[in-house]
Amino acid sequence: MERDWRADKEAEGYVTFRAAGSKGAVDCIAIAPGDLIFAQCKSGGRSRFDGFGPADRESLLEAAQAAGARALLVRRYRGTSSYEEIPPEEWPQGSSPSDTDSSRQNGSQGLSGASTEES
Repeated sequence: MERDWRADKEAEGYVTFRAAGSKGAVDCIAIAPGDLIFAQCKSGGRSRFDGFGPADRESLLEAAQAAGARALLVRRYRGTSSYEEIPPEEWPQGSSPSDTDSSRQNGSQGLSGASTEES
């Protein structure tokens, strides 16, 4: 799914990078003149924010704010080939029963130490 999102962003004129096997806050980065996007990519799940809990949202927002970037959740649902870009304004506040923090349970490492793949 990250590859599809990156390909679309590259078609829009962005240069993209992917943190391979990322367990951190940022899965993909897209850069264009005047725009920087930090994206967390999720696929599957039963709901829009499944697997993107409060700690995940906070980590992505903090990383994006520190770099002056926009944060996005990129979500692909089961059985579809399309994805949705969800900005922070649409993210839930606090926690909900469908929130899970799988990246926190696996020991989030952020961008440091993550390998990158250039397009």
